[in-house]
Amino acid sequence: MAKQPRNRQLEKSVVRTLCEKKGIYTVEGFESAFYQYLLSPFKGQDEDAVLKNYLNTPTRSWNGEAVGVRQAEKLADFFGYFGDYTRLQTLPSSRWQYLITSKDTVSFFNPKFESSGLALYGEVQDKENDKNLRKVPISVRWRLEVCLNSEESLFVALRSDNEIHQLAPASSSRFSFEKIKKDHFGFPGNKWLNFPIEFGLGFREIIAIKSRSIPIHPKGSGDPTSLSQLELDLFANALISQDSDFQLARYPFWLVAE
Repeated sequence: MAKQPRNRQLEKSVVRTLCEKKGIYTVEGFESAFYQYLLSPFKGQDEDAVLKNYLNTPTRSWNGEAVGVRQAEKLADFFGYFGDYTRLQTLPSSRWQYLITSKDTVSFFNPKFESSGLALYGEVQDKENDKNLRKVPISVRWRLEVCLNSEESLFVALRSDNEIHQLAPASSSRFSFEKIKKDHFGFPGNKWLNFPIEFGLGFREIIAIKSRSIPIHPKGSGDPTSLSQLELDLFANALISQDSDFQLARYPFWLVAE
């Protein structure tokens, strides 16, 4: 009889998706929440002794590296699957969710905020949420500085907990690009964007994809346009099929009151 492998390969897109459902958007936030979960039944005991068998477990699973059986079972416990780590090995049904959680991110844009002094760390209302994210006041205007060559096209969306709004490509000339220097552009044009007050406060994320072509129709006439789950899945499926070398950048943050 063949020996069972000692380690278990988990699907990183599932791990990252489940983290997001818990309000965790960074590997640092995942480490903090997982270690707190392990320590909670053992208050007052030696923390190093409790954690010694699980060090780097969150990072390895976040990056798609194999972990031990005991570690996989404890991760399943953390996500509410009572030790059934096989639930962490099945691809998500949504192609869009698979795209943004399985593709490793790169940095090709910098968000520019109109005011300075924004806090990187700070308490948020829900203790389970990721505290490693920047806090941005809702009144701040913003734009992007994007690294883009002449052969690449750009998709930009602003994501909240419940909706994703497409900013580029857009049918409005207001969403053009301003050349800053070679292969560096300001978006949108030389203007600034506002965070819609009617969407409220809470988690936000700027998602950008650059590729040889963007298989989604320009939308909007100057305002962010909501995308349905079907539109997102069709876009993700077409993109994955036509250009496996596309690049993905994500910038999560908390939108807060003044």
